[in-house]
Amino acid sequence: MKPRQPAAQRGVFAILFAVLLVVILALAGLAIDIAFVYERHGDMKNFANAAAVAAAHQLDGSADGVENAIDAAQDSVDRNSWAAEQSASWDDAALTFGTSADGPWQSADYVLGLATEEIRLYRYARVDAGLLDLTMATITRYFPFNSEREVRLASVASVAGPVLAQMLPLAVCALSESRYAARPVSAGIDELVEHGFRRGVTYNLLNLNPEPGPARSFLVNPVDFPDSGSGVDAANFTDAAVAPFVCSGSITQPGTDKVYVQEPFPTSLIPELNSRFGKASTCVATAALPDRNIKEFFNPQPDWLKYPPKSPHAQPGEVPTRVTVADVDYNAPSAPDEPRAEDYGTLWAYARPVRYKATAADHVGTTFKKADFPKLYPVDPADVGIFENKWSDLSTNLPYMSAGAATYQPPAGSSLRYRRVLHVPLLECPVTSSVAKVLAVGKFMLTVPANDDPSNTYISAEFGGLDPGIGRSAETRLYQ
Repeated sequence: MKPRQPAAQRGVFAILFAVLLVVILALAGLAIDIAFVYERHGDMKNFANAAAVAAAHQLDGSADGVENAIDAAQDSVDRNSWAAEQSASWDDAALTFGTSADGPWQSADYVLGLATEEIRLYRYARVDAGLLDLTMATITRYFPFNSEREVRLASVASVAGPVLAQMLPLAVCALSESRYAARPVSAGIDELVEHGFRRGVTYNLLNLNPEPGPARSFLVNPVDFPDSGSGVDAANFTDAAVAPFVCSGSITQPGTDKVYVQEPFPTSLIPELNSRFGKASTCVATAALPDRNIKEFFNPQPDWLKYPPKSPHAQPGEVPTRVTVADVDYNAPSAPDEPRAEDYGTLWAYARPVRYKATAADHVGTTFKKADFPKLYPVDPADVGIFENKWSDLSTNLPYMSAGAATYQPPAGSSLRYRRVLHVPLLECPVTSSVAKVLAVGKFMLTVPANDDPSNTYISAEFGGLDPGIGRSAETRLYQ
């Protein structure tokens, strides 16, 4: 016979269940709270990561780069969403800038108030998602059950900065220390010249020197930099150390306008430049794709010049300061004979010259027209009327950017646009030691593969203007 349960114990399980139910509900609420925290923390981290990378990629050492970084970060936030497609609002206070991944961090207003030399050092961006939007940083708790259910999450910040700078380990002398100058073309019309270089004109990068004397070119140490405190390692000037950076067209982010150099640039590294044409080199194929257009822009006759030059570049050896034939003052008493049309290097394959405008940003005015060729490039009177540009649509497309059959040749396999555009440091010359100052970075498009033949060595490239800063980020990464 089953013993009867004492009356005093009846209902004890109901009491225990009621007590345990409170604990169970509390634990469930705690679990939900923890899940919300993790989910919201992930949302905030995603916002911070994306905005920091977008901002850091724009930092090129210029005031414009800081402004562009703000715009890029805001655009990243505007395009992102969290918790059921909710958007966040932007706040400039969330973005700060530093000279290293460890800070200290300064506001955009602070950085923009610095001297140009100091702005160049700010290449790192930090985004605090907790300052972006109080709504995103606040969650409603289910536990404990009291009036203080809304809590603010701790700061969630991300730091991004450059790994590599878009700068070739080949440097040349700036032909002038003046960033911008006006070159008279005709009455009331001047051409913009940038550090002595003319847009649309081809230069042999191995045959330049603004001072009387031999040509000068420089190999840039891609790893060690003055003012870094680490010194210089001679091993980082060897072909084995430099070749990968020539292949990629970048160097380690300098964070300064000073570089270590040796001269001359070794011809043994020229094949690495030609990886951009899909030619044999030691470059790793996946890291050094050919250009999307590997057409060579000189004879045989291109489609856009009636009388193209006979050689890919034209820099006669008797010119005291080794510049292109297009820069020689033929009115000077000691000047050589006026050139013929065929003496000029490749013209207008990548860039068009622009008028100098004193009131415009960077003094960039309107572009010159085909009819301006005789004014821009004076030739021997016997050539008048035959030096002619035939390209039909120079308003938008130049040969290098065109997909026309006459000026376009795709490589075999994968390719990358603008790989032929070299970002070349322009040095303050004369360089008298192993340390050189970078005045600017010029954009030069390889018109033809570079030639390492000792009897006729050249790197023939058409000038297309300056980068806004020194060493724009070629690769950006998250540091935290």
